[in-house]
Amino acid sequence: MKRIFSIYLVFAILSACQPAAPVPSTPDSGATITAEMKNSAQIKLSDNGRAFSYRLTDRFSVFLDDTKYPVQDLSCKPEGIIGYVSNGSFGGPGRYPIMFEGVAEGTCRLEDHDFHVEVLIKP
Repeated sequence: MKRIFSIYLVFAILSACQPAAPVPSTPDSGATITAEMKNSAQIKLSDNGRAFSYRLTDRFSVFLDDTKYPVQDLSCKPEGIIGYVSNGSFGGPGRYPIMFEGVAEGTCRLEDHDFHVEVLIKP
């Protein structure tokens, strides 16, 4: 038993002295995550001009091009029909996708430059 412990101890010491193996980089991991988020968004650039219907408290995500359609320019008028969900900004602050929730009955026009959709919130 003492000999087995000694052998184990030697292997443990030797393995601790080994340099750590380099972690392989994954340069496309960000692109993969972005593609997944884009595909799972309920409202995308290809939906321009469409109408969407949700119920109160339903949540939905929007994914547009960050460069052509800056998040800070996205608005829904009249205000108060949908509300921004801060923990739904999986791409980080000021980046798509972003999430909204139906907060009041009514219709608003969600738009950013030449992109627009109608959002109807039902009871």
